[in-house]
Amino acid sequence: MRGARQVGKTTVVNEFGKQFDNYLYLNLEKREAASLFELNVSLKDLMPLFFAHCGNP
Repeated sequence: MRGARQVGKTTVVNEFGKQFDNYLYLNLEKREAASLFELNVSLKDLMPLFFAHCGNP
């Protein structure tokens, strides 16, 4: 999501995510999170990496 600074983008996304059992917040402006998408692995193998990055079991 893109938009002006300090207008509530992150808050809206986090509130929307509360509706789901599994919600992971990845800030793709952070190099560590964005680099996960550069890996040449299947989605099945990528999902555990997302959870680990976010500190979820």
